[in-house]
Amino acid sequence: MRRLGLLLLLPLWVACGINPQPSPPNLELGSVMEGSREASLRSPGATLFAPPGSVMPPVGVVVVTRLDEADAPIVEPVAPDGSFRVFTPALTSEEVRVQVRQSIEDRARPFDLLVTSTGIAPAVRPLEDCLRAEPPFELASEPADLVRAEVRLQNDCAEPVTLRTSLRVDDPAFTIDSAPDVIDPGASASVELTVVRPTAGVIAEDVLLIAIDEPARDLRAISLFSRR
Repeated sequence: MRRLGLLLLLPLWVACGINPQPSPPNLELGSVMEGSREASLRSPGATLFAPPGSVMPPVGVVVVTRLDEADAPIVEPVAPDGSFRVFTPALTSEEVRVQVRQSIEDRARPFDLLVTSTGIAPAVRPLEDCLRAEPPFELASEPADLVRAEVRLQNDCAEPVTLRTSLRVDDPAFTIDSAPDVIDPGASASVELTVVRPTAGVIAEDVLLIAIDEPARDLRAISLFSRR
């Protein structure tokens, strides 16, 4: 399982990505957590609920992606009052990534939640303070035929970090060319990727999953986008 870390209780929401986002919808993590505690839990799966006023401006869609499975993301519209309700079939102990998008260019920073036996909780990251990824959440390529990209990892932990790297769905637009197995304390290394431009009118999407085994079980998930 790819879990555990620092519990995030503060609202998280600023535009993020390789290119600055002009004016993405805004969402507070606390709103989703509060709403979801009130929602009923289905078996299997969970309902993510945010009350009115949670998404501002109240536009776009909510995209919920299971990080532990390769099935298609769940997409639901944001209601005119800024609320939403999304059911995900994710099982207990699975993580889901939640993001509000107005368009592929105008999107809020994603955040990750853990499905528990009683509802949902913030996904925790025990090495968050000492193992940093750049970019930390998303990598969006420009519409070129072939793009070389990288995610740089900096290990400021006191111990070596061992990790495994994979793609959530292995979309053909993205290929992992090289990735480190171990990063020593104080060192940095990069996951290198090739991004191929998809068919005209198509937006390719995947998630780069960097699973950390030692010194603690952790995860870095980087959403990948490519469009023509």
